[in-house]
Amino acid sequence: TLDLGLQFRMKPGWKVYWRSPGDAGFPPHLNWAGSSNFAGAEIAWPAPERFSVLNLETLGYKKEVIFPITATVFEPGKDVALKARVRFLTCDDICVPYEANFTLNLPAGADIDTPQSGQIADWRAKVPMSGADAPLSIQQAEVAGDGASSALIVRVSGKKALNSPDLYVEGPADYGFAKPVVQIASTGKEALMRIGVQAPKRPDARLAGETVTLTLVDGDRAVERQVTLQRAAAVAAG
Repeated sequence: TLDLGLQFRMKPGWKVYWRSPGDAGFPPHLNWAGSSNFAGAEIAWPAPERFSVLNLETLGYKKEVIFPITATVFEPGKDVALKARVRFLTCDDICVPYEANFTLNLPAGADIDTPQSGQIADWRAKVPMSGADAPLSIQQAEVAGDGASSALIVRVSGKKALNSPDLYVEGPADYGFAKPVVQIASTGKEALMRIGVQAPKRPDARLAGETVTLTLVDGDRAVERQVTLQRAAAVAAG
């Protein structure tokens, strides 16, 4: 495999988008047609930040981002010629779509580290973790309410105190998810997050039973987990 990076440096105010951009935008897309000794590539997505503008919630990056890419070759030890066509959208007060074309020729030889290797590794460290070693944990996610009043109720925790946690929801394409309302427990290490849901207006719309990807971010800590949503149990008042 080869470690590559796709780097964006934005002018002040401009942004590019995460893999799930939110209410608007689209993420960078790469086409590798024309490459040789190239079997495919997987892009990793560093944790984004949230932008709340004009009642729109979007997710992406300002100033700079490097997307780490793991490329696989057909024949190790032989030359690799890469061609990449990148389509992306960058927005400030207006949005402008772009397309860029890149070539990278890598001769056969010993594996070496370059200054760029360190930059790519730094940004790979910003990709949300998963599993027990992650500094944050998504413990439970349930669906409460129906229709316009439905919401996700998510319990989260941190190995260290939580500061300003945010949660990004990737679910069915026809659902919308609001910025969470967060209640941090007195211990500081646990929180309850309520995310309003904009459900599609069709009779068979049911979020319970769907599998969603949840990304929890708190400062430079981030974790990702896939969860199959259950309906919250009703509790009778005493």
